[in-house]
Amino acid sequence: MFVSTMAARSRVFHRKSLLRLFSALLIVSMLAMPASGLAASGVAAPDSQSSGEKVIFFSSDGLRQDMVEAFANQRLLPAMTKLLRTGARASDGGLLTQAPPNTGSGWYSLSTGAWPGVHGSTNNTFTINGAPFGNRTSAFDSVALQAETLAQAAERGGKKVAQIEWAGGRVGVINGPTVDFRSFLSGRGVATNYISPMDDAAFVTSFGLQFDHPDGFAGQDAFPAAAPTPATGWTNVPTSHSPAQEMRLRVLDFGTDKYGLNAYIFDSTNDNTVNYDQVLFSPTKDGADAVATLGPGEWGDVKVTIVGGSLEGLTGGMLIKVEELAPDLSQVRLFHTSVTRANASWPGWSEPGFDGDFAEFVAQNFPTMTAADFAVLEAGIVSEETYVEQGLYWETGHHPLIEYIVTNYQPDLLMLGYPVTDEFQHQFLGLISPTLPNGDPNPAYDDVLVDGTPDGRVAERTEFIQRAYQGADSTLALAQSLMRGRLSTFVASDHGFAPQFLAIDASQVLVDLGLLSQPQTSNCRPASGETIGMAKACWAGGTVQIYLNLEGREPADGGFQQDPADEEA
Repeated sequence: MFVSTMAARSRVFHRKSLLRLFSALLIVSMLAMPASGLAASGVAAPDSQSSGEKVIFFSSDGLRQDMVEAFANQRLLPAMTKLLRTGARASDGGLLTQAPPNTGSGWYSLSTGAWPGVHGSTNNTFTINGAPFGNRTSAFDSVALQAETLAQAAERGGKKVAQIEWAGGRVGVINGPTVDFRSFLSGRGVATNYISPMDDAAFVTSFGLQFDHPDGFAGQDAFPAAAPTPATGWTNVPTSHSPAQEMRLRVLDFGTDKYGLNAYIFDSTNDNTVNYDQVLFSPTKDGADAVATLGPGEWGDVKVTIVGGSLEGLTGGMLIKVEELAPDLSQVRLFHTSVTRANASWPGWSEPGFDGDFAEFVAQNFPTMTAADFAVLEAGIVSEETYVEQGLYWETGHHPLIEYIVTNYQPDLLMLGYPVTDEFQHQFLGLISPTLPNGDPNPAYDDVLVDGTPDGRVAERTEFIQRAYQGADSTLALAQSLMRGRLSTFVASDHGFAPQFLAIDASQVLVDLGLLSQPQTSNCRPASGETIGMAKACWAGGTVQIYLNLEGREPADGGFQQDPADEEA
C-alpha cells in the first residue's frame, strides 16, 4: 500500500513525516494492493451530517491485486470496483512489499510505514538477539512492536481511531476501541462412530486435535460415549419416531471436559421409517436447557461460562455442527470448534444497564468470534465446506460489531482488517492452479492427496476463494456506509499469495553443516535433546531466517555450543 511504498523509497519515516503522511491520507485519493491498497476520492457518505475528513484503512490479509481486478471484471466486487475506477492503484500487480512478505512483518509495515528492521517484527516467528537461544517470539507478542503506529500518531494528533481485526492492533495500544483476534480456551475436535479414509492420525496427533471414537484413534483412548446408544434419563425432549439415541460431545481443555454437551438424537418424521434427522444438544439431559437443535450440516452458536484461569466466570463461545448424520446412524460425526473469546478493549466505554467491560459485552451480545481452522481441515476430520463455513462465520460476528463500534464511536480513522482471503487461499489456491510460479506443472492441481486421482473440485475451490474476496468487498462496503463525513478509503494487503508445492526442511541443512545435531521438531526452536545448537531456523511461507548462537551475544545456556564471535562470517 501507499505507506509501504513510501517506506521502501525513503527507508524510515521520522514521526513528523508519519504525521505529514497521515494528513495526506486524509485528502489524497489512492489505490493499491498485494502489499497494496485501493483508495477512493473523498466523497461524502450518504446522508452525511458532518463535513469532517474521515479515513478507512482496510487491509484484507493476502489480497491479490490481479484477483481483485479479475473478480471486479466479473462484477463481483462493487466496492472495490468503484475504487479501481475512481482511485489510483499500484502498477505491476501491486505495491512493493517488505521482506519477508508475510503476516508477521507485513501488518506492522502497514501500521507504521517502517521496515521490519525498524518496527521490530521480522517474521511470523523470530528470535530476538541476546535472548536465550531456545526462545522464540511471535509477531504479535507484546514485545514485538518497536515503532509508533499510524493509529497512535493519529490519536496523538487529536483524531478518534478504531481498530477492528487490524492484526497487531492490541499491541499498538490506543484509547479508542480495539477488537483484535481471540483467546482460545479449549481444544477442538469431533465425537464420531466411524473413521473415514480422510482421517489422518498423524495430523490429528501433531495438531493436538480431539478425536473421540468408541475404539480410540490417533493414540487417544477409546471413548464409548462417541457411539450412539439408547437415550436414558432425558426430560422435556421432542418425540422421536424411532428409539431415541444419545452421544456425548466432549469439549476438552487440557484433558478436562469443561464445556461438553449431551446429544439427544431423534427421528422427527412419523413415516414408519428409521430416519434419524435431528440432534438436540444440552449441557444436561433436560431439553429445557438445550443450546441447539440441529439437522445434518447445521451449526449452533453456544455461549459458555469460562471455567478456570484469569477469565473464570466470564463468557466465551463455541460453534457446534452436525458434520454427519446418516439416517440409520451408521455414520455420525459431531464437531465443535475451540471455545473462544474476542480480545477487545475500549477505555472509558459504558453501556446503560451493563456492568461488565467492553470485552464481556462483546462476548455476551455478539456471535462467537471465530475464524477458519486449518488444523481440522488438514487432519481430514471435517469437510472443506465445514472449514469454509467456519471461516465465513467471521462475518456473522464482526459485521454487527463493526456497525456497533462505528455508529457509537464515530471514528475519524477506521483501521479495519479481514482475514478470510488469507485463510482460503492458504488451503485452496495451490489446488486450483495448473502451474507453479516457475511454469512447471502443479502436481497438486485438483489432487489434494497428490495420488494421481483428480478430486473434481476445482470449481468448488475456486468459488471458495471468490467468496472470500466478496466477503472482503462487503466488509469494506459496510464500513464505508457507516462512516459519516468526507471519506477517503485505502485498501491494502500485508502480502501477496502464490501456489506452492515443494517445501524444504531448512533445519536439515543446518544438521548437514554440523550446526545442529538433529532436525528441529518445531519452528524457531532446537529440538529436545539437541546437543550442538549453534544455529536454528525460523520459517514462514517462502522465507527462512537462520540465527547463529553467537558467543558474547546470546547467553551460554541450554546445553548448546556457541559460535565463536571471530567466526561469525
